[in-house]
Amino acid sequence: MWSKANLERLSFILTPILLILSFYYSFVSFFAFVPLFITLKSLKNTKVFANVLLITTVAFVPFFLFLYIGLLKGIYVYNHVPFFLAFFMYLGVCIYQLMYTFLPFYLVKKFNISFVLLPVFYISFEYLRSIVLYGDPIGNVSMFVYNMPFFIKDASWFGSYFVGLKLLFVNIAIYYLYNKKIKQPLIILGLIACLFFVVNLPPKNGSLNKTIALIQGNIPQSQKWDSAMLMNNLNVYINATIKTDADLVVWPESAYPFLFSPRDFDKFLGNYKTPIIFGAQTQRGYNYYNSAVFFNNEKFDYYDKHELVPFAEFIPLRKYLSFIPTVTKFGSFTHGKRFTLFDVNGLKTAAIICYEEDFEQIARTFKDLGTRLIVVITNDAWFSHTPTFHLFYRDDFYRAIENNIYIARCANTGFSMIVNPSGKMIASLKPYTVGILKAKITFNDEDATVFDGFGHYFTLINLIFTGILLLIFIFRKKKAA
Repeated sequence: MWSKANLERLSFILTPILLILSFYYSFVSFFAFVPLFITLKSLKNTKVFANVLLITTVAFVPFFLFLYIGLLKGIYVYNHVPFFLAFFMYLGVCIYQLMYTFLPFYLVKKFNISFVLLPVFYISFEYLRSIVLYGDPIGNVSMFVYNMPFFIKDASWFGSYFVGLKLLFVNIAIYYLYNKKIKQPLIILGLIACLFFVVNLPPKNGSLNKTIALIQGNIPQSQKWDSAMLMNNLNVYINATIKTDADLVVWPESAYPFLFSPRDFDKFLGNYKTPIIFGAQTQRGYNYYNSAVFFNNEKFDYYDKHELVPFAEFIPLRKYLSFIPTVTKFGSFTHGKRFTLFDVNGLKTAAIICYEEDFEQIARTFKDLGTRLIVVITNDAWFSHTPTFHLFYRDDFYRAIENNIYIARCANTGFSMIVNPSGKMIASLKPYTVGILKAKITFNDEDATVFDGFGHYFTLINLIFTGILLLIFIFRKKKAA
């Protein structure tokens, strides 16, 4: 019963455990997929669809349920959506992500494609997930190694998807070693080792110095929109701002708890001289926006969030879902259209909101426009004390490297931090605490990376290559039949 063949067929059940461990211990991710590869290779070429679907479901759905449990908490506990509907939405996110995870494994097995090409297929489907429908760039395999600057530094050339490709190839190499094959691992690991010598842009000494202050208010989500607490919540930020000496003060997303009005804001901080970026709900005409408001020298400017969260900030296909009572009660924000740069006394600064930090193109567009600092404002209190809380900020390390730029992330309950252009966190605040994070930064002269110049050229080449390979193997299978 416990023969090697049987153990190999069952080894995939270790995958969700290893993936969960990888989320906290990055080194585990270098072999977390190996048991799954072993099981897939042991499968016979019959009932491929059903077998691969079963195996990938068991391997990945428990991990997705773990990873996105904060969504259920946010929808049910704080948005007061009925539990059944909230759980259905939570499960839907997991199943949607499973679809893009299942397909590369199925195609490789169905058309008897060499396992060495599996990472190429997997990353292509990750990229497709990020651009199909409203885009879902969250939960990519590169999240496991965000804290390894030596391994992810070539994101400045190829982007974060290339880092995920490397990680999967390391797993493939270990899989081949398990099968006592030496040639393939030597080639794979040798090529990856060569990438350690990729030369990134050397920093140029800059002359522009600014002190940035990030205010983490730590307002519990249950208290954030309590009408009796709104003024108290705002005072947390006002009092911290007044006693802060900095060149730029940043508050989190929706820190201003009322519908924004310049006249009302002037009553609180109208005479304050330091520029402030803060999150607020704004209205222009009949449209409402989730905005980053910039206040400087009694003047205001706005950046309106482009990438709104489906079913949280707007309802897709709203007119077709009007039969659901919860939908008819739900108000929606309008998508922003402008890419607004804020001038912080000579420092061009961009603000992005919430999970826009996970969209590579937004940060890249701002860099092309000349920003030298990207400020991320967010409210992750929705996901407090769940794994989801520790998911979104991981992509900021990639945005910093891809664009050779400083990232300052200001979050309500955390994780607030500053990441330098090399992808290293240089300052942070402990989550779930009230605090002010101050850092004096010398901004390097503007330099564009390869990723700045060409964007997703690697990912697009990988996608085209995957399509060509798939056509070739489909043709071969038909010809053989």
